[in-house]
Amino acid sequence: MSKFVFSYLGNANALHTQVKIILFMFMMLLGLGLPLFLAGYFTIDKVTYSTSEKLFFKDIDVIQEKIADAYKVLADAGVSGLDFYVTTAKDRLLAALANDETRQGKLYIFDSKTRNVILGDETLVFTDAQFDEMLGSKRGVLKHITNHKTRYTFYTFFTVVPEWQWVVMLSIPETTLFAERYHYLYVVIVTSVIALLTLLLLSYLFTRRISHKLQTTLVTLRKVEKGDITARISDLSNDEVGIIQQGINHMLDKISQATADLKVSQERFDLAMTGTSDGLWDLDLCTNQVYYSPRWKAMLGYEAEEINDTLDDFKRLTHPDDVEMINRVIEDYLAGKLPNYEVTLRMLHKERGYIWILTRGIALRNEEGVPYRFIGTHVDLTTQKQAEEKLREQQEFLRVVIDNIPQYLFWKDKQGKYLGCNQNFTIRSGFQESAQIVGLDDSAMPWKEQAHKTIDREKFVLVNDTALNIIDTYTSPEGVLGYFDINYIPLHDTSNGIFGVLGMVEDITERKVAEIQLSEAKEAAEMANRAKSTFLANMSHELRTPLNGILGYAQILGRDRRLTEDQLEGVRVVQRSGEYLLTLINDILDLSKIEADRAELYLLDFHFSSFITDIVELFEVRAHQKGISFVYEPMTALPQGIRGDEKRLRQIVINLLGNAVKFTRHGGVTLKVSYDANAERMLFCVEDTGTGIDAESLEKIFLPFHQVGDIANKAEGTGLGLSITKRLVELMDGTLSVESTFGKGSTFMVSISLPTSDLVKPKEIEQPMIVGFEGAPRRILVIDDREENRSVLRRLLTALGFIVVEACNGKEGLAQMAVQTPDIVLTDLVMPVMDGFEFTRQIRKQFPLESLPVIAVSASVFEHEQQASLDNGCTAFLPKPIRADDLFACLQQYLNLVWIYEQSYNNINAKPNEHVNTEANNGNVGLVELSVADAENLHELVLQGDIQGIIDYADTLLSESPHLKPFMDQVKRLAKEFEDEEILTMIEPFLQPA
Repeated sequence: MSKFVFSYLGNANALHTQVKIILFMFMMLLGLGLPLFLAGYFTIDKVTYSTSEKLFFKDIDVIQEKIADAYKVLADAGVSGLDFYVTTAKDRLLAALANDETRQGKLYIFDSKTRNVILGDETLVFTDAQFDEMLGSKRGVLKHITNHKTRYTFYTFFTVVPEWQWVVMLSIPETTLFAERYHYLYVVIVTSVIALLTLLLLSYLFTRRISHKLQTTLVTLRKVEKGDITARISDLSNDEVGIIQQGINHMLDKISQATADLKVSQERFDLAMTGTSDGLWDLDLCTNQVYYSPRWKAMLGYEAEEINDTLDDFKRLTHPDDVEMINRVIEDYLAGKLPNYEVTLRMLHKERGYIWILTRGIALRNEEGVPYRFIGTHVDLTTQKQAEEKLREQQEFLRVVIDNIPQYLFWKDKQGKYLGCNQNFTIRSGFQESAQIVGLDDSAMPWKEQAHKTIDREKFVLVNDTALNIIDTYTSPEGVLGYFDINYIPLHDTSNGIFGVLGMVEDITERKVAEIQLSEAKEAAEMANRAKSTFLANMSHELRTPLNGILGYAQILGRDRRLTEDQLEGVRVVQRSGEYLLTLINDILDLSKIEADRAELYLLDFHFSSFITDIVELFEVRAHQKGISFVYEPMTALPQGIRGDEKRLRQIVINLLGNAVKFTRHGGVTLKVSYDANAERMLFCVEDTGTGIDAESLEKIFLPFHQVGDIANKAEGTGLGLSITKRLVELMDGTLSVESTFGKGSTFMVSISLPTSDLVKPKEIEQPMIVGFEGAPRRILVIDDREENRSVLRRLLTALGFIVVEACNGKEGLAQMAVQTPDIVLTDLVMPVMDGFEFTRQIRKQFPLESLPVIAVSASVFEHEQQASLDNGCTAFLPKPIRADDLFACLQQYLNLVWIYEQSYNNINAKPNEHVNTEANNGNVGLVELSVADAENLHELVLQGDIQGIIDYADTLLSESPHLKPFMDQVKRLAKEFEDEEILTMIEPFLQPA
């Protein structure tokens, strides 16, 4: 607006004539002075440069002549190349040139090959391109900048001296070269400034009288320009300037009114556009000019400049299949055939392809009803269309799912009328289409006689707002009883109000029949399992009971010194056979537990070194007896303490080593043990040089009761060892693998997880034999219906000083207790008249658990039997056949006994035939002696070198006199280590003097 007013002021006819004169004088001065200034400037520049160029090239020529003369003198003297004389002549010439002060500029000489400075300082720097230009030109001038930071420009005059491969240069700053030009420029500038100041003074004098009015006008216009549309020019005059000011005020009044109207309209438009995400379009039907709002373009993914405001771009972006439809609808609307213009179409998005757009519009018409303007909006329907399509797909998918599920599905309103159902329900109801069922209730269905039951159930669901499950029965047309599983679920609307019931009916006849059959089969299996358990329990009890007597009396007879050696050997055969039978029973029970998933691990911390040492010593003897070697190789450092089931681990290792020794006739057996500390896994590797296993049998060796090898070896085992071993390894989270070559041997590898333990103490050294206990005699009641079992306990306990009272059943036991209360009771569980369970229940009515220990001693070793004894009041459980160590440990625990042991090894080495006494606190005495005959027999075996004979004879003496155990253990250890001299030293005190 200010520009417009200033232009108006400059073009006004009333402008004062003096202003025009000032402008004319200024233009004349500018028109004449500028060409003269330029002509003089460039003339002086050219003359100055031409003169300087001649002078510098003259100096260059002088230098070149001096170089030529020097070269000629050297040539005449026959000196060339890099001789010493050439070098000296060059140095003298360079010194003379450097000291010459008659020339202009600064002298530089460069080597044309190396481009190094020969004469001059290092301030003159050329690029490779500039140097190449000089070498190519041979002679000339180069304008260049020597310092890119200070931007100093130099003119360098150069010539090439090919004889010595020099480039001679004279360099001078541009400011020195054109000093005259700069002087002329200074004179012209000073003259121009004086003329301009004179012109300004004249202008000031001419315009002084009107400047105030113009200043007032400009101030007002600046206020309007800053937004103050109420500003007006005051203090108007009647001259030419006053007329202009009045015109400006009138124009400002109109502008102010138009601005106010525009502001109101703009505010309304902005408010409307801000409140909507729609795109706006505006078509002038008279000119076909169209406007698309930025939002309209952004809706299609375009920037404002990417779409032209034309109908062609609209047509280009519209889907080809929708163009004809759009044109037809627009024509019908503008012709008045349609009350509204509203169309859904597809338009091309920049990135997403075609999207759905809803366009609405309205036509503005003149007084004759002819439309002249068409305005409307665009709304992006893509999300809505996608949601509708997704909903349609989901509904279709849901319909397919509902129609294909095997259940019968229906849904009703609160009045019990069907709102819909799936295809299975339709067919089951006897209809063709589900639409035929909609609106009906159960009174119109084939099961109308049962409608009251359905109504009651649905009413319960609606009233309680809860789901309901019913198992109902039906009878098929064939008269077969069937079962329905019916679920009723309340249906909620968006406001969480109940509007109906969803029902799902499943025919579970097959499942129900299967459940009944499964239940019957399970019951039959449980009965069979109970029968099996009962059989195993009875078998175990019936076998262990006689074994208790057999093994007990075998030990007693083995200690009888009246028997001959042949008789003792027969007793040992009986004992070994009984122990083998006991092992067979234990294997069968273990397999039964494993197959029934009732085998459990009892994890304890134990000393691994003692564990492996015991096993190694055992199989060293067995291997020696068979005449094969046995080697133990610890492959890595082994932990002192580990945590695991010591009993099961021993069973695994012994089974593998036992098989290896059994099937090896020549060569030997090797046990390798290693430990992976990172994985905490122990690896046992048992290698043998036995018969080996063929490929066919290798797949069957882990089957129960399956044996490989020749007939002789098969007869030695039960076929359960490897099967039990493999299952125990798996129970301990381990692996068992085998590699075997038939005729060469086998290798069994076991890897088991065994974490180390820091809490384990080394296994205690075995104590000497118990020969009594401190304190007064203790009374023990032994209840067992088998006399041989009572006899074993009686013989074992009375030898230690216990008073043993016997009873045949629980009833007799109660009678004995009525006479005198014992300190502890050992009772069998399975007895006639009154068993051990009932006996324990009876005495617990009088004696609390803490006051009278009751130890169950039974041949039944099943966990449930043991637990039943504890549940009925027993304090502990001991299995038959009884191990003396277990019995003594139990008595010590519950009677707080302090045992008396046989004398130590040092006391055994007393004089022959002299009784060695060990005094106890109560005065009891234990007697030990080694006969001369026994000592002589051992002496003879040592002299013969019969190691196995020494070990066997020591075992014989030990069976006869258990109190000699420390002595005989030492003898056997020395025999295994082939320490004959030490054995002779031990038995020498017991021999007759020579």
